[in-house]
Amino acid sequence: MLSVWRQAESALARFEHPVDMALALELAVAHAISAYDAQFITLAQSLEVRCLTDDRELVLKFPRSAISLELFCR
Repeated sequence: MLSVWRQAESALARFEHPVDMALALELAVAHAISAYDAQFITLAQSLEVRCLTDDRELVLKFPRSAISLELFCR
């Protein structure tokens, strides 16, 4: 089981991207969202993609950075 985990981790490692945590924390405080959510928004913004979420608050607060599952599926 551990070997499978290591293989998966190795295969996915090239797709990992660091998150600017200072920026994420600033975003969290400025917009009254969790630091966890702010990491996803910060990452989406840095990669210039939209964050796919079912969190209506994020979609409302970050309309250029977040998109709802419902709208995405249309």
